[in-house]
Amino acid sequence: NLDYSNDLIIRNESTNLVVTWDDLIEEVDKSEIIIIGELHNHVKAHVFQYDLLKYLINEFPSSTLALEMLERDEQILIDDYFEDIITSKKFASLTNSTNWAGKDTWMPWYQPLIDVYKQNNGKVIGANAPRRYVTLSRKQGYESLKDLSKDRKKYVDFYEPILKGNYKQRFYELAGYDGEEDLQEDETSNLFSFYRAQLVWDATMASTIASLNPTIKSKAILIVGKFHVEYDGGLIEILNKIKPNKKTLSITVHE
Repeated sequence: NLDYSNDLIIRNESTNLVVTWDDLIEEVDKSEIIIIGELHNHVKAHVFQYDLLKYLINEFPSSTLALEMLERDEQILIDDYFEDIITSKKFASLTNSTNWAGKDTWMPWYQPLIDVYKQNNGKVIGANAPRRYVTLSRKQGYESLKDLSKDRKKYVDFYEPILKGNYKQRFYELAGYDGEEDLQEDETSNLFSFYRAQLVWDATMASTIASLNPTIKSKAILIVGKFHVEYDGGLIEILNKIKPNKKTLSITVHE
């Protein structure tokens, strides 16, 4: 159990004030979309996520949990697990998730999040694009995704025009950009190809959430790495463009 006045401090980013668990829940109750941007290896954050999901499935049983960690074409495996066709261990193996955030991290950190929904007849979906299509976009551009057959296009999305501005700058800095090349004229650079692929992840997850048509009672919850969402990251920017009128609450975890 976490002490939310000591073990994990909750802060309102807009006011920079520390708030209580009850204050957070008040915002959760009013939201249609809840994005949890995690530090993948932060133990307390995983406990916080579990506590919040347990509240959500109890109070909003028609809500849907979406996970960055699972890809759209793995939905059949999620369904197999929910219907007890496969075990949790087999599920982790078939989705190559056993070591998702480090050695043997799936069972203690992510499986409980899925199970709290399974045990309460909730719904869990894979939010992300298959890595092979993300790689394809990096190597050959978005035209290669447009050329996919209809039955494969359903697994991946992209957004045009490609986002510029702060998110791109942050991505380049994280990747070690040294400032020597013009960020506005780098569309043929190797670094830009990785940024283009990053946006495929963002667009696919944003589209997954948008496709749920979330409401106050039937919320959409996404767990994703915090870089995608903090400071109005690429996922949030794309989601706001395709679903501009949705009440979205972003929660990010910091050391």
